[in-house]
Amino acid sequence: SVSFTGIDSTYETYVFMLNNVVPASDGVQLLMRTSTDGGSSFDSTSGDYDTRSASINNGGSFESSGSTSADALGLSYGSSNLGSASGESASAIVHLFQPSNSSLFTTMSYTGVGILNDASARSQFGSGARMATEDVDAVQFLMSSGNLESGEINMYGVVKS
Repeated sequence: SVSFTGIDSTYETYVFMLNNVVPASDGVQLLMRTSTDGGSSFDSTSGDYDTRSASINNGGSFESSGSTSADALGLSYGSSNLGSASGESASAIVHLFQPSNSSLFTTMSYTGVGILNDASARSQFGSGARMATEDVDAVQFLMSSGNLESGEINMYGVVKS
């Protein structure tokens, strides 16, 4: 997994750029979790997150998935899973909104593309929320099973105006 700490009230929105993230294991999902203790632990209990995603599969059909009782925010790619073979990876832009505002649920949205374990490209978009009125001061990107093999993830703060 990859963790980012130092999220605070300096910015109302944080943006994460995921570039060619490759899982170590084939057929897994890309996930994101939040923390309220600086990354010492990450919220991972069923019901911690409400998450939705949608995509167009290689047959041209719309796919959607979601859960009101998730243990992570899904950055999934429809009903198929990410591949780990040569050329397969995921890239996405994730927006994290008002993570320091403890009177609101922290919400996120994302858009991206993945090359799946069936070697097809899949566009993807989705949203979700941490279902607690707590500040979020760290996030973690991980796979549903196994490790991240390679790729780049960068965090940016969006300046308030």
